[in-house]
Amino acid sequence: MTEKLKTEVEFEVRKGRTFARIKDFYENGNLAREGVYTNGHGEWNWEIAIGTVKRYFANGNLKSVERYDEAGSLDGESLFYNDKGMITSKLVYSKDKKILEEFYDKDKSRLK
Repeated sequence: MTEKLKTEVEFEVRKGRTFARIKDFYENGNLAREGVYTNGHGEWNWEIAIGTVKRYFANGNLKSVERYDEAGSLDGESLFYNDKGMITSKLVYSKDKKILEEFYDKDKSRLK
C-alpha cells in the first residue's frame, strides 16, 4: 500500500470564516485527496468538509466524489469507484440522511 507523503494547504477567509483547500499526495506523486475544509469550534483540526471532496487511489484513478453543504453535512450525490475507474455505487444524501443508494455492476448497469 502506498502511503500519503505530502499535504498542500491554502487558506482563505470568507465572511469571517477560515477555510483550508487541502490536497494530499501519495508517495508516487499522485493526488490522494482534494477538498475544502473548515475547522470546528475554533480548533485547527480541519475535519469539516465543505463542497466537493474527491479521493483517489494510488494509481491515480478516482475513488470517490462526495458533496457537503456549508454546515459539513453530506448533501447531494456521492459516487464511488473501483481502482479500475468504474463506478460501483451512488448514494444521495440530504443533510446527512441517505435518501437513495444504488449499486452498479462492471457494465455500469444498476443492480437490483
